[in-house]
Amino acid sequence: MYISLGHGEIKDSFVNNNTAETGGGGAIFFFGWDNQVTIDRTEIRGNTAGDGTGGIHVTDGELVLGQVFFEDNVNGANGEASDVSIPFAVGCAGSGCFAGSHGVCTSAVGISGCSSYRIGECSLCPAG
Repeated sequence: MYISLGHGEIKDSFVNNNTAETGGGGAIFFFGWDNQVTIDRTEIRGNTAGDGTGGIHVTDGELVLGQVFFEDNVNGANGEASDVSIPFAVGCAGSGCFAGSHGVCTSAVGISGCSSYRIGECSLCPAG
């Protein structure tokens, strides 16, 4: 999916098993100075890029992640896991779980401070 020069939302979606022959962004390639893309309640899984990020590749603009689950996205050049490539901080809205609960978390490779959540799977927080 190629997104350029605009604001957009990807919600309630599956972006799975795609390939970019060259470059990054096997699932989503986003370019757009002063633009914003929000992704929420979406699974990004099993995507590959020829020589870059298998999941989301952002060259410019603002990326806001809500409840997004990343799994098995690969940089085809080296075979390593690669979920997000972004040259700046990413906004994270959280798991979308109700108060007193949390999502089942995994690490999103390529970004810090944001977790990847299994969509719709919330667990009660331990007492205390």
